[in-house]
Amino acid sequence: MSDETKNYWGDRLFSLFTPKKISWKKHSLFDKIVARLKKWILRKYYQNIDVDTLYDQRLVPAIEKIQATYSFDIIISEYIFMSGYLKCFPESHKLIDTHDVFSNRFKIFSQQNIALPLESCSSTDERKALLRANAVIAIQNNDKDYFKKLTQGKVPVATVGYLYEHRQVNLNELQFNNTLLFFATATSWNISAYNTILTEILPKLKEQNIEFHTIVAGSITKHIIPKEEIEYIPYVENIQELYDRADLIINPTSFGTGLKIKSIEALKYNKLVVAHRHAFLGVEQVEQAVSLASNSKEMSQAIIELLSSVSTRDRLRAGIANFNQSYYQQNLNSLKKLTSTS
Repeated sequence: MSDETKNYWGDRLFSLFTPKKISWKKHSLFDKIVARLKKWILRKYYQNIDVDTLYDQRLVPAIEKIQATYSFDIIISEYIFMSGYLKCFPESHKLIDTHDVFSNRFKIFSQQNIALPLESCSSTDERKALLRANAVIAIQNNDKDYFKKLTQGKVPVATVGYLYEHRQVNLNELQFNNTLLFFATATSWNISAYNTILTEILPKLKEQNIEFHTIVAGSITKHIIPKEEIEYIPYVENIQELYDRADLIINPTSFGTGLKIKSIEALKYNKLVVAHRHAFLGVEQVEQAVSLASNSKEMSQAIIELLSSVSTRDRLRAGIANFNQSYYQQNLNSLKKLTSTS
């Protein structure tokens, strides 16, 4: 846990840990064999895990003690895999912040021949977890629609995406130095997107004889082969300073689930964005603020236009301001509604 987190929460932060070695003394040999066999079968043939894999009964007394002391009004479970602990708060208003859809998630990855995720469960398990809450937070609208269908309207579901207050800027004071940025973590789909930039997008830009500088930042830099013409920043200490250096954010990610936070984050910092349509899946009215493309060829054309056209840049910047304001307000209203206990 980071020092920043500890300093922010202070004495309101409670860290609970279980012993590293799990005692099986209370279980028979048969129980041990069945448990291990079940786990192996799930991963081998179904690639799903039990939704309560992370639930540990030994933590319950400590959690109940904290609740008895503070009597929390609202409880938010981060991810469905922690929802088992919601039973420790019978009188509280309980929410699940889902972050993603996990029902048979492994199938999506296997179809793309990408390394299977550790977090994947059955739709039955996901439904069971969601129904433990009084309300469900979806991170984007496609997820919201799925959860509503899965729970058959038995629990309120609303979208609360990346909640931020954007920074106001004077468009007349903005400079443009043709600096491109790809900021990403080391996921398999981000590495695939980086390869697309390297082999399909940058060569197209070079053909136009337009001067530009490319930056790749984030943990992805530790898992790719560096190129001389690209600047790499493995560790970003100050995100604001990184975005201040960039003029145009590119994201050719055409695969993955949930919400692509880095795509939305770029808009928070009022940056021009060229992205694959998948990068903003489930986000409404983003077309006014982002140049969306369906393939690398369209992305290259959009980047070239933004590098060379002041009017196109100004049009998108105005759209970013409108989007940021409406996106923030929609998310805030949804959160207020879901957390209302009246």
